[in-house]
Amino acid sequence: LFLWLSLVWNLRQPNGNGSQLVLAASCIIVEFQSEAHVGEMDFDCSSIAHCSHRRHVGMPHRNDMYWDISGHLIWHSLKCRRIWRMALILLLAGIASWGVFGMKHDSTSGRSFIIARTMELISERPLFGYGHNGFEREYMQHQADFFMHHPDSEYAWLADDISHPLSEFLLVWTDYGILAPILMLAFYIFPFSLYFSNRDKQLGRLLPSMITIIVFSVFSYPFMYPLTALTCLVVVYVCARQMGLNKWIRKQWPLMGTRKGRIVKTAACSALLLLLCWQYSYEYRFSQAIDRMNSHRSHAALPRFNALYSHYHGNQYFLYAYMGCQYRTSHLYEALNTAWQLKQYCSSYDIELLTGDIFRHLSDHLQALSHYERAYWMCPVRFAPLEGMLLTYEDMGNCVKRDSIAHVISQKPVKVPSADVERIRQLARECLDGR
Repeated sequence: LFLWLSLVWNLRQPNGNGSQLVLAASCIIVEFQSEAHVGEMDFDCSSIAHCSHRRHVGMPHRNDMYWDISGHLIWHSLKCRRIWRMALILLLAGIASWGVFGMKHDSTSGRSFIIARTMELISERPLFGYGHNGFEREYMQHQADFFMHHPDSEYAWLADDISHPLSEFLLVWTDYGILAPILMLAFYIFPFSLYFSNRDKQLGRLLPSMITIIVFSVFSYPFMYPLTALTCLVVVYVCARQMGLNKWIRKQWPLMGTRKGRIVKTAACSALLLLLCWQYSYEYRFSQAIDRMNSHRSHAALPRFNALYSHYHGNQYFLYAYMGCQYRTSHLYEALNTAWQLKQYCSSYDIELLTGDIFRHLSDHLQALSHYERAYWMCPVRFAPLEGMLLTYEDMGNCVKRDSIAHVISQKPVKVPSADVERIRQLARECLDGR
């Protein structure tokens, strides 16, 4: 919010620096109060980039280019003196290192664990990857295998259900092979190369946003948000115009510059808008089905899921919700069939746990135990798989195994206290007291 307000103010009033500094300072305070690693690293990288510029080598005047809010604040406070710039760069580098390794140690350790396991996946297929959705299909299985072979690992306390490697470069490498991150890096570098060759003002205003996208692509998942894709589209358009592609298109298709061409473009935009409205209607119906299921009206939600299946049959989020609705309405074999479809797109702790519940209600105890155990090794800190195993052994009449699991639950440390965890621990205590 502060970033875009500052951008709008800069475009409307290039000399109005007072309000910009207020917005910049407010944004920086909020950022550091949130203790977000990636945000702080973006602040440092943007500030270093701006403080490293030297105006006597051709850098445009500050009013000719939209400065990133952090760099804008520091630039005017230190007056661009070389010695201060170098001191500030060293200071920011130290702050970045302290922020990564000194603050939120558990978060940093968890990220390093995910990156290490992802690199192990990549090392098995570095050239061509695992295909579309390859990371989501393979990673949690690989994490479960790791904890099965290293049950005493310090990372077991930090394990969670992971659907992204926290780096866009690693994600595309895992899915599509080594060529994908190379192309992504080239896409990021090209606007900077083009800007420094012709110093276009409009492209220069977009470069701070590109710095942010690059930092977040290395350490996070920016393309899960529409604003990132929109910014990249704008950069592509501006770069294409700088390269003269718009003139080439008008030369190849003279119709595009005429009244008929404008009518065609308007019709195309209208068709796109209608397509978005059509897609939104399905999203709205999907959200209604979810609301009914979450309000304990699964029987009313099931017909809506059935109607939406033909449209969303390849959507993993829909399939998981559909599987849950079928389970709640006791359509167990249909839910099992949905589970097999879902595993073609992803593998997760929640899927394994729900599949174990389905097999337990079908009295297929061995399959239920297999899925509960797989869910447990995916996230060893969780209690729900142990509860599933306890109930399964109780259904089998195996009191020895049941009490063994109950003892594990009673001795297991709690990471996040909750009503469900307390309920499971109470169930374990009752089993041990009644043996």
